[in-house]
Amino acid sequence: MKLPTDRYILECIFQMYERDYPGPTSISGRGENNPYVPVDLYAVAKEVGCSPELLFGRLYFHLNQKHRYKQENRTDISLFELNVENKGHSVQFPYLASILAGLNQEFRRQLITYGVSFTALGISIASLAVSILKL
Repeated sequence: MKLPTDRYILECIFQMYERDYPGPTSISGRGENNPYVPVDLYAVAKEVGCSPELLFGRLYFHLNQKHRYKQENRTDISLFELNVENKGHSVQFPYLASILAGLNQEFRRQLITYGVSFTALGISIASLAVSILKL
């Protein structure tokens, strides 16, 4: 079994629940702007190709701990909560989007680095081949 990356897990959650944020429309015609979006761990686990128990562990014990911080007013900010407003397991959607944007930026940066490295390798091999053929 191939384990999904943190980036892939967060991307799947983002794509599956993007339409649910910012929540039901209020009287003003805008979403209620509740940052917490309930997630169905079984559906997400199926999408990423792992068990719901493994997904829960990754979200709760790894990603939540990795990205948790305290604001200046001592309020805890968490990515994943167990039971928000009796709606079940939830993610703080704007925070998830921010983390995902950072992971995507890092991924693109690595792709560029690999691309430059492979191009340099190709040029070196071509130079070596030309040098050998001139002998």
